[in-house]
Amino acid sequence: MILKKLYLKNFLIHDNSEISFSEKGITVFIGENGAGKSSILEGLTFALFGKSEKGNQANLVKWGRNQASVILDFQKGDNIYRIERVITLKGNKASSIGTVYIKKGERFVPYFQKNITKEIPKLTGITNKIFSSSILVKQGDIEGLLKLTPKERGKVLEEILDMTLYQLL
Repeated sequence: MILKKLYLKNFLIHDNSEISFSEKGITVFIGENGAGKSSILEGLTFALFGKSEKGNQANLVKWGRNQASVILDFQKGDNIYRIERVITLKGNKASSIGTVYIKKGERFVPYFQKNITKEIPKLTGITNKIFSSSILVKQGDIEGLLKLTPKERGKVLEEILDMTLYQLL
């Protein structure tokens, strides 16, 4: 899986942000405290897994707004996909919907909308545990990969290096 772009609208401190990821596969966010670096990581996690360290999804919607959206474009194999999740507030209650799209020509067309939280790890090959412990490395949390079992580390490295094709050969 290769991350392409992340769009955050009314998500935590972001009004309307577009983040492009490095083609080289490593992206580092540097900035002042409160600039939104952690919010970008929250957006990635929320797009992929529908979860947040903030707990309640209502906490992800920017203060004073009633809706937030996160869109993540990524490539897996020859296909480009888009995950879109929208959180809507009604009072202090939050509800969210999500859709996965696949790029056909110049347009994204719906790929699936049901059970996306279960289906996305099947599509990407990455679970929340693998993502949060070894792919997404937060400040002071580099030892995540070392805490995995040897089998889990092997799976992570296979996925990161996209070695499944080589295993078939």
